[in-house]
Amino acid sequence: ANRLQLERFCAAFVGELKQLPAVRALEDEVLLKAAHLVCKALSINYVLGELMSVIRSRLKGKATDMYSISANGSSSPRPEYGVDVAADGGTVRAYVRWTGR
Repeated sequence: ANRLQLERFCAAFVGELKQLPAVRALEDEVLLKAAHLVCKALSINYVLGELMSVIRSRLKGKATDMYSISANGSSSPRPEYGVDVAADGGTVRAYVRWTGR
């Protein structure tokens, strides 16, 4: 199931990129690498890892201290993922925006 989801995402992402004139001439391998990097940038594991690092630092905790974040209920913040591509195709900005509350 995960592999199929990834394949579908890559196909859709590359298809959208090919709509942009500045990117249209790039090889599929380059566009698939862009899809890989966007997935990596938006991976919730990376985002939460960074968040936990900031929390640990602010609480002056040790690397071995355990912390958790709980988000229950319909009013909890939800991630909204997005990608902006500059008109010249030279810059791709991946982002996560938290909505709710």
